[in-house]
Amino acid sequence: MIVVLQFTTTVAEGAGVALLIPLFELTSAGGDISAMTDQSRLWTLVVAAFEWTGLSFDIYNLMAALFAVVLIRQSLKAITQVYYSKTQNECIRDARVLSAISSVPRHLFVPPEYQYDSYADAP
Repeated sequence: MIVVLQFTTTVAEGAGVALLIPLFELTSAGGDISAMTDQSRLWTLVVAAFEWTGLSFDIYNLMAALFAVVLIRQSLKAITQVYYSKTQNECIRDARVLSAISSVPRHLFVPPEYQYDSYADAP
């Protein structure tokens, strides 16, 4: 599962970097989309992809798409970390460590409004 999450995170990171290139090119072209589509078939495909989703291709939607991809990447990274921590915690086999964990009064280390959940094995 961790491998799948890390792979998906890497793909999202690559997509974010890939969206930076059209953003820079569009900015350097002064926002002239027709000049960009005449220049490259890749630009024609990018514009077609945006139109397929129902979005007009402009710098604002391109920035929104970039932000969404970065947000997805960060979310996947956080999920990976939580999953990794959970699997590491479940792998504790030393009786002394388990005894120490079970003897610590967890409710004393959390605010009163969260004490009801202080013994749950969740992040």
